[in-house]
Amino acid sequence: MSVEPNIHLPIIGLSELSEQKLSIATDNPKKLCLVYDVQHDTKACHDFLEKVFKAVLLDFQQQCSKVILENGNGFSLTSTFIYEQHEIWICLGIDPKNLGLNIELNKYGPVSFQGNQLLWADDPVEILNDPNLKKQLWVSLQKLFPTK
Repeated sequence: MSVEPNIHLPIIGLSELSEQKLSIATDNPKKLCLVYDVQHDTKACHDFLEKVFKAVLLDFQQQCSKVILENGNGFSLTSTFIYEQHEIWICLGIDPKNLGLNIELNKYGPVSFQGNQLLWADDPVEILNDPNLKKQLWVSLQKLFPTK
């Protein structure tokens, strides 16, 4: 299975963020989308995420769309729900307010919101360097992607 090149899509959302553009990989048979900042779009982070998702039987490169935010900018996640068909959104190191959500969310606790599963977690570098955060992420991913 091949992944099409990243495309840039305008996001309709919060007025102060409506001009932002996102980079989204378009092939996504598992309905999973990762959201993280461009500063974490590194080989080390990719290698870590690839290893983590492989443990729950997902191919990070082939089965996961990526929304890469530039310089901490955001967009309206709920507006995205209208035209993106992802069922699971995992946000790494992103403040929910940067995605237009003014709700209290606990990190590492998957929640259902408007028909989607959301998971908030620390940024990939923090998780990579902290065994406790790795464990919390692992437990959360097992809830979202049971392998048995």
